[in-house]
Amino acid sequence: RLQVRYGTPASQLLIQFNNELKNKATLHREALQYGLALLYLKQNKIKLAQQTLAPLRKKQPHNLYYINTQVDIFLSQKKSKEAIQLLQSMLKLKPNNVILMHNLAHVYMQSDQYEKAISVLVKLNQRLPKQLLTLESLYSAYMKNNQIDKFYLTKSKWLTIRGRYDEAIIALRKVRQLTLNNDIQQAIVAELIKQNQQALAIKKQL
Repeated sequence: RLQVRYGTPASQLLIQFNNELKNKATLHREALQYGLALLYLKQNKIKLAQQTLAPLRKKQPHNLYYINTQVDIFLSQKKSKEAIQLLQSMLKLKPNNVILMHNLAHVYMQSDQYEKAISVLVKLNQRLPKQLLTLESLYSAYMKNNQIDKFYLTKSKWLTIRGRYDEAIIALRKVRQLTLNNDIQQAIVAELIKQNQQALAIKKQL
């Protein structure tokens, strides 16, 4: 997976993986086949990717790497409904699995179902409040769904975790401007601004 994403050019890897598969003594046959499926997907050879992945999924239907790739294949085929059905069926077997939930949120985003994506990501954020990937996906979903105050509030949390306190304060001030009629939100934002100002002051002293 890493080789395909970051390593040797795809054309060279295809030759390498196929040559290794010809060696009947190889101990990594399934890994090489999976690599080929990823390479075909990367080259937009969707039919070949599906054909290569299918026997692997049949052998290991609950393998999260294979499911992730199947979802990518479905998205390439504009089959978001099938991708959602697959992920939802897997979540029944593995409730609250972080990888499956991230994938489901991603599919919802790709199919413009932002409310559903937000619902999944909010649950993830409640479980993993400091996970940057979840926060990044969540503030992107809020922006797509035109919930600008929640976009800035979530972005401020992401910035705070990254230690970018000055930018977090700017984002929080935007939230304050957008929620002038919400006294509770105003109080929350005021406290968050105070916390970021204190953290920024400490950072400057170091």
